[in-house]
Amino acid sequence: MLGKNVAVLYGGGQIPSANIVLGELIERLLGRGDLKVYGVHKSFMGLADSDCYEEFTLQKARDIKTQIGTYLSTCRKVNPTEDRWFPKTISNLKHMSIRTLIIPGGDGSSRAGSALEERARKVGYEIQVVFIPCTIDGINGSDTIGIDSAVAESERQASLIIANSFATFNPNFLGPRIAIVEVQGRNRNDIAVAVMKKIINKEKIASYDINDIDLIFIPAAYKWSYIQLMSRLEASGRETAIIVSEGAKPEEYYWESIDGLSVGEKFKNLIKQGHVREANLNIIGYLSQTNDHSDVEVKKIKDWIFFAIKSMYKTKESIAIIKTDDFKTMSLKIFAAGTESEKPIPLSNEDSEKLKSYLP
Repeated sequence: MLGKNVAVLYGGGQIPSANIVLGELIERLLGRGDLKVYGVHKSFMGLADSDCYEEFTLQKARDIKTQIGTYLSTCRKVNPTEDRWFPKTISNLKHMSIRTLIIPGGDGSSRAGSALEERARKVGYEIQVVFIPCTIDGINGSDTIGIDSAVAESERQASLIIANSFATFNPNFLGPRIAIVEVQGRNRNDIAVAVMKKIINKEKIASYDINDIDLIFIPAAYKWSYIQLMSRLEASGRETAIIVSEGAKPEEYYWESIDGLSVGEKFKNLIKQGHVREANLNIIGYLSQTNDHSDVEVKKIKDWIFFAIKSMYKTKESIAIIKTDDFKTMSLKIFAAGTESEKPIPLSNEDSEKLKSYLP
């Protein structure tokens, strides 16, 4: 570890289990009694603004863990090495004697943290960056924190959305209704897959027997045809629930030209244009900012934090904490260069077999 003071900042997006992760980090760090811990609001942009630094206490940590939401505000699309941010960032870190940054986040945050560490070293201010995978978008080569609560809350919301969609009629569309639920997690099929498996294991959704609903699952990294899907929707005489993963794309080349910012919105617009049936769209994502965690998940988070802080004290290097079967560390520079969540994560053979009758 470099120096005695530490700053914690989130990445650019929303962070699964954000507040319990932050609270555990603060408690573990302050429990050592030899440093100050700061939280940085507005992510990497906040590093350049002294008003965004908040010194934490143990009581604050306990308060944060009981709150829903994301205590440290975030900010996307900031390159901390740009001249508009970098000089002020270094000035603030020096003024508060901060030599270690802990960043729970996704692949983009790992790259931003690594770039900041490298440029800081070039101007003579050495900092240590400790990156902890904490994202719903997926990290190649590692598990991440917070997925359990994201799946549980997403499944609960999906069931409510489906029930509400089936209860809402439109006089202009007299056929059975369609519920479209887009599960966010950029190209990370495991969240959407887990939600779908929980839904098919239900006996009922509201007053509807699960076997009376036409369930369709559309993952990312899966070849399918919009034309075939529309034919299925036109032929179906049942209420339909479509669970679609963020990042799913059909084979048709004109998909990108369809109006809509998300895959679910494009679906809804196409169904509406075809005058097929009434379709209600809801997007569920970033739903893991709850303080309702199981004991098993809390233990997982504590294990992550314990290993991260222990590793931080053992080295002065910038590191990424990764977990496959066991926890280990690797150079942040190497990790950041090799991770990319834009590439869809395909279905496993086991999930392909389990879900094949629900695929379009």
